[in-house]
Amino acid sequence: ASEGNSQMSGRKYYALYSGGKDSGTLIHYLLRRNELQSAVFFDTGIGAPDILPFIKSRPFPGEIYRTPNNYEDLVRKFGFARPDSHFIYVNELKGEALRGFKKAHKGEVPKPVLASGARRLESKRRFKNTKRVSEWEGFEVHTPLYDWTTSDVWEYIRVNNVELSPCYQTMHYSGDCFCGAF
Repeated sequence: ASEGNSQMSGRKYYALYSGGKDSGTLIHYLLRRNELQSAVFFDTGIGAPDILPFIKSRPFPGEIYRTPNNYEDLVRKFGFARPDSHFIYVNELKGEALRGFKKAHKGEVPKPVLASGARRLESKRRFKNTKRVSEWEGFEVHTPLYDWTTSDVWEYIRVNNVELSPCYQTMHYSGDCFCGAF
């Protein structure tokens, strides 16, 4: 697997964590490089029943932020999530949780930098939308696994014995959000 972008080295990241294969690999990768400040989980309120116990049991520093929004209320307002309305659900569920993170880290110096396990090669949608460095709600977001293939990720998981959420082990889905858009 690629060793990531060298300009990212030496930082401490708040890694976005879902319990899935890519974010689990990211967490392990950043820990190994001594670049993990904390894993950040956004509780959407519609995750698999075993996801929160799994996230809370991890042996690395972590933070959990719960969205104040209720999924059922969002469905009444916007209809069921679809691929073309997914951005609404990301903003209302994960975006609101991110705003909780923002409030908790207000004034922190240096400003927190997020890391995402998104990879441009994981899907056509990600290929079009994923960048090495982007911005979300005023935070810089780095993607250290940007050029990794799915084979690279699975090899890293195998070699390093990275533990994935029970939901991922069963359904091949992280289990953090079941909005139904995809």
